[in-house]
Amino acid sequence: MSVKMIAVDLDNTLLDRQSLVTEHTVRAVRSAMEAGALFVLNSGRMPDSMISFYRQLSANAPMICYNGALTWDPRDGREIASLALDADVARAISRKAEKMGIYIQAFWGGSFYFPEHNELNAAYSRKAKVYGNAIHKPVSESIPQPVYKMLMLGENMAQYLDTFREEFAGRCSFVLSTPTYLECVSSQAGKGVALIRLGETLGIAPEEIMAFGDEQNDLDMITRVKYGYAMANASEEVRSQAPFVAPAHDEDGVAQVLEQALRDGLIGGKPC
Repeated sequence: MSVKMIAVDLDNTLLDRQSLVTEHTVRAVRSAMEAGALFVLNSGRMPDSMISFYRQLSANAPMICYNGALTWDPRDGREIASLALDADVARAISRKAEKMGIYIQAFWGGSFYFPEHNELNAAYSRKAKVYGNAIHKPVSESIPQPVYKMLMLGENMAQYLDTFREEFAGRCSFVLSTPTYLECVSSQAGKGVALIRLGETLGIAPEEIMAFGDEQNDLDMITRVKYGYAMANASEEVRSQAPFVAPAHDEDGVAQVLEQALRDGLIGGKPC
C-alpha cells in the first residue's frame, strides 16, 4: 500500500538548527507531492507561525495547528475541524500556573495573550515569528472563550507535568513540546487524532500515512500511522516508541527518507 499522505512536525524535525527549511528539503517535499502525496504540516504552532513554511513548500493539503486543536486549509481559509479547550478549564489551568509562579500564555481568536511583556514571551515571539498581546492582568482573568492551546514556559517544565496531568485528568491533555514548553489542549485533540481524522475525510487510511516528529507531542502522530519516524535527534523516549528512526533534522532527515521512499516507489496517491 503506497504512502498517500505525509505529515511533518516543524521544530527540530522539518526545520534545521536555524529554524529554516533547506532547499534540499524543499526539493524532496515537492518531489513527493509530484508523485501524488499530500503534504501536511502538523505542529503545535499557530497558523500565522506556520504559513510561511507552507508557502515555501507549496504544500497541497490542510495544516494541523495547535497540537491538533485546529485543522485549517490556507488555500481557501476554511476551518476543517476545531477542538478547543473549554474556557472554564483554561481559566483553572491558568490559576494553577499563576499560583505556582509559572509563566503561561493562552491562544484564542488567531492570536495569543500574556500578562506582561518579558524575556520569555519575547524569546517565544522571536522563535515563532509571531507577536501576541499583553493584557496587563492575569491570564486567568482574561480568557473570554474556549482556547486552542495553553502554553507554559520555563526551565525544566517536565517537573510540572505529572502535577498538571493529575489535577486535570480527563479534562485536557498536557505534553512537552520542548524541555522548556509545557503545552495543553483539549483531551479530544492531538496531532495523531487530527491527522487520522483528516485522512478519513480524504479517504486515506493510517496504513497510507507517513509521519515525522521529535518530541513527546509527536508520539500521538508517529505511533498511529504505518510509517512513523522519530528523528535521530529526538529523545530516547520518542525514538524507542517510534516504528522507524530518520536521520537528524540538521542532516535533512525528512528529505533523506522521502528520497529513499521515492526511489523505492513507496510514495504515490491522488492529490485533493
